[in-house]
Amino acid sequence: MVPFKKLWLLSLLLIILSTSATAFTIKTSLDASTKVISRDGTASFTLNVSHNSPQTQILELFTSDVSWDLSTNPSTDRTLTVPTGETVTTTVLLRPIYAYPGSYYVVPITVKSSGGLDSTTLNPQVGVLSGNTPGGLYSPSLGVRIDSTESIDPTKEVIIRVTLDNLNKKDLSQVDIKLRSKIFNQDYSTALKGLEKKSVSLKITIDPLTPPQDDVLRVTVFVPDPVNPQQFDALPLEVAIIPHGDLSFEPLKEKAFLERITRIKVTNNGNVARVATYTIPGGLLKSIFSKGVPKYERRTINEEKVFAWDVSLEVGEKKEIVLITNYRTPVFLLILIMLGIIAYYKFRSPITITKSAFVVSTREGGISEFKVLLEIKNRNPKPLKNVNILDSMPHMVDVTKDFEAGSLHPISIMKHGTGTLLKWAVDDLDGYEERVITYKIRSKLSILGSLTLPVAIAKFDTPFGHKRSTASNTAHLALSSHKGKVFK
Repeated sequence: MVPFKKLWLLSLLLIILSTSATAFTIKTSLDASTKVISRDGTASFTLNVSHNSPQTQILELFTSDVSWDLSTNPSTDRTLTVPTGETVTTTVLLRPIYAYPGSYYVVPITVKSSGGLDSTTLNPQVGVLSGNTPGGLYSPSLGVRIDSTESIDPTKEVIIRVTLDNLNKKDLSQVDIKLRSKIFNQDYSTALKGLEKKSVSLKITIDPLTPPQDDVLRVTVFVPDPVNPQQFDALPLEVAIIPHGDLSFEPLKEKAFLERITRIKVTNNGNVARVATYTIPGGLLKSIFSKGVPKYERRTINEEKVFAWDVSLEVGEKKEIVLITNYRTPVFLLILIMLGIIAYYKFRSPITITKSAFVVSTREGGISEFKVLLEIKNRNPKPLKNVNILDSMPHMVDVTKDFEAGSLHPISIMKHGTGTLLKWAVDDLDGYEERVITYKIRSKLSILGSLTLPVAIAKFDTPFGHKRSTASNTAHLALSSHKGKVFK
C-alpha cells in the first residue's frame, strides 16, 4: 500500500504541473519610479505591459490602496487587450484622496489577468507637496464606495448604496453617478458641499426571471467641472443572482353527473428549470375508473397509494395536469344488469317443463319400447290456474294404455297425419308445486340409431288472468348398452 505521505506529495505535484501548463508571466514597466505632485495634483506614469502567453490576454489595472484614485488616459485602458508578443503602452494617473501634504506614499499598481490568477504589482512612490490652497481653487476630489448584498434575489427590490466623500472644501453642484454591469444600468445625479459625506441608495427592480449568474457592479462618478472635470471609480463589487422559486400547483375541481375532474395548473415561477412530483391519493378501485392527461403512474408513498406525475418545466413555462374519474359506465352497466334481472324475473315463464326419455325394451337390435318423463314445476309462490300439458309423438310410434299408478292420465289422445297428440289437464298448480307425468311408447318398427322427440307444451293462466304457454326441451333417445339409461 502506498504511504499517505507519498500520495499527498503526488497529488501536490499533479496540481503544480496542471497549473504551470496554463499560467503565464505579465511583464510591466513604468517610465519613472517617483513623481512629486501638489495636494490637488495628479501623478502621471507611462506603463508598458506585455506577457509570454501564446494567446491574447485581457488585463485589468487597479490599486488596492483606497487612499488613492487610479485612472487611465484614455479611461478605457483600465482594461487592456494585449496581443501575443506585443507591448501595450498607456498612461496611469494617480490622484490622492486621503493623502497628507509633505509625505511620500508607495501606491501599488496591480496588473491582473481578467478572470485568472496571474498578476503583477508595481510600487511607485508619489510625493505630495505641502502648501495652502484657497478653497475656491480646489480640484474636485471624491472618495467613492459601493455597498450591496452579494446574493441578489431578482424577485425583490435591489438596493445599491453608493457612498460619496468630498475630500476638500470645494462645493460640487453636480455629481453624476453611473452604475454599470451586465444586468444593472442606472444613472443618478446629486450635489455635494465641501467636506460633505453622503450616501445615495439606488433602488432597482429587475426581471424576476433573470437567470442565476455572476456579475460585477462598477460605479463611476463624474464631476463635470468647467475647468478640471474629474472621474472617480469605486472598487468593483462582485455579486451573484441567486436561483429562486419553484413549481406552483393550483388544483381546480369540477363536478358533473357521476364524474369528477381535477385540473392542476403547473407554473414555473422561478428563474431556473425545475422538476417536481405531484401526487393525488388513489387506490386500485379509483384507478379502474380514472384517466390522467398526461398519463399518471401508480406509486406507493408513505404506505399510501397515489397517482403521480413527474413534471419538468423551463423558466416561465406552464402546463396542465388533468385527472378524470368517471363512474358513469359502471353505474350504467349496473343499472342495465339490474333491469335485466328484473325483466328476467318479470317476463320469464312461471312454469318449467322438462322432458326426458329412456329405453324400456329392445328388439332385433333396435329400440322397441321407451318411457317418456315430463316434470312440471311452478317456480313462483303464486298458484297457476287451468294448467294443460300437450305432448306429441311421431306417427311411427304408438302410446300404450298401461299408465303407471299415481301418474296423471291424459284427458285425450288424438292421432293425426303427423303423429299422436296427448293432452293432460293439471288444473291448478300451487306455488312451487311439482308434478310428474310418465307414459310409455311402443314402436311399430325397431328404432335403429337415435330418435329426437318434439317439445312438450304447458298452457296456463297467470295470476293476472293472462294466458301463457311455455315449451320444454327436446328429448334425444338412443340405444345404449346400459338398458334403462335416461336421455335428456
